[in-house]
Amino acid sequence: MSRKLAKKQTARSPAKKKRAAPKKRAGRRRASAKPPRRRGDIIPAIEEMIGLDPPEIAPVADQEGNAPPAAPTRTACSARCAIVLPAFLRATTKAVRRQLNDASSGLAVVVVVPAAGWIDPVKALFLRQFGPRWEVVADLSNKTPQQRSDRNKEVAIDLSRRKSMIGFATHAEALPSVLAAAADLTIRMQPLDGANISRAIRLFTGRRPPAAVDEKTVLGLDFHHLLAAFRTDASPAEIVELLRKQAAGMHGGTGSSQRLPALETAVEYGDARVWGLSL
Repeated sequence: MSRKLAKKQTARSPAKKKRAAPKKRAGRRRASAKPPRRRGDIIPAIEEMIGLDPPEIAPVADQEGNAPPAAPTRTACSARCAIVLPAFLRATTKAVRRQLNDASSGLAVVVVVPAAGWIDPVKALFLRQFGPRWEVVADLSNKTPQQRSDRNKEVAIDLSRRKSMIGFATHAEALPSVLAAAADLTIRMQPLDGANISRAIRLFTGRRPPAAVDEKTVLGLDFHHLLAAFRTDASPAEIVELLRKQAAGMHGGTGSSQRLPALETAVEYGDARVWGLSL
């Protein structure tokens, strides 16, 4: 009897259910310290590089007294990029760059560059950083009044549709008047001073110049003059010397390599040549 009762009780008793694994509480994920960077997003890296520089640690010789190996150089960007970036960062704030990076905002932007040679490299850097969604408005300096009127009409229609539009010129008056008047942002870039030339050299070579760059070193140099000095595998000191020679040559300084012609053959001097030969 006892066996039959035991079997009945086991048959009646429900099977034990397996405990389900405890559900994870839905919580907010911890935000990462830094947002992921887009491909081609080089400005944040450059800000870190030329912003607050970490203290340098002097290399130590080994136990045998041998000199420490030289630190490897690193090129952060091309020569064009290295020259344009410090000027662009100087002319904008982080808040402005966040606005430019916001794809949802249809902005009208005017960028005034120091000289005509800056237009193409600044435009290339801007489109690389902030994307192809921007429609570039061309300079209208050489256009007829009718062509300017037609272009103003097109710009007005595009802005009403919240398209992002940008114009690059040496002065805002060269762009369509509708864009200049309706601009949400006007970015005015200045020629590079000594401090920003030092930053550009560091971006290009990965090393600082041996000394502070004097303002006279870059006085009057256009973008293409600067670019000619940023030569592949050149050291910071060599770049500074090339800049100094160009500036001296433009202003008639001692760094010019030009030589005066011989008086005997300098027929372009006319009567002055004849007078000089008669002495």
